[in-house]
Amino acid sequence: MKLAVAGRLDYTVIGRDVNLAARVAGLCGALDRELLVSAAFNARLKRVDLRSLGRHQLKGLPAGEEIFEP
Repeated sequence: MKLAVAGRLDYTVIGRDVNLAARVAGLCGALDRELLVSAAFNARLKRVDLRSLGRHQLKGLPAGEEIFEP
């Protein structure tokens, strides 16, 4: 989305994936972890073993999301 504000353009990203990324980033603090990734991100990784931290209910998402850490 592009908004013009006083002669300046402001770009905003919206959508499910952006919401998921923001919620996973917020979960880092709650779980005291430096890096967490979603199941979709984990599925795209090759030759990297991540440990599942189980499913977590994330605000704004209808179903629980499995979260992984290195």
